[in-house]
Amino acid sequence: MEYQIPQFVDEETKFVGPITLTQFWILLVPAILSLFTWFIISSFILKFFIIALLLGLGIALAFGKMNGVSLYKLASSAIRHFWLPKYYFWSRAIQKGSPKTITRPSGREDTIRSSAQSSQNIDYNINKNVSDTDIQRIAQALDVKRKK
Repeated sequence: MEYQIPQFVDEETKFVGPITLTQFWILLVPAILSLFTWFIISSFILKFFIIALLLGLGIALAFGKMNGVSLYKLASSAIRHFWLPKYYFWSRAIQKGSPKTITRPSGREDTIRSSAQSSQNIDYNINKNVSDTDIQRIAQALDVKRKK
């Protein structure tokens, strides 16, 4: 049995001609601000530069893309990134105290720092002499029976 695979799922529905609803609102805001600027500011040169800046920014945000992402989405993500607090879920343990040097039974010296999180005392002088019977007993306990 064949199934239809949805295509063009990343496209928004068109609102007015080739413009989506989001692009329409993005273009409408600078147009209204430009209209207010036209009536409030009396200097023609200042009025021209402010209106050109507003309309240019609105057109860039509505139709511009960077790496396949719309500029209005990129701008909103950038504002959210710089405005909202950052959450860190991992942090390295703070090391307290001076490093300690211990001597192992083999004669090798190791330097160990005590961690803030580990408050337990660990005995590093462990007897590592294991007999052959101990190894055989462990091997028998771990032996897995094979299927025939």
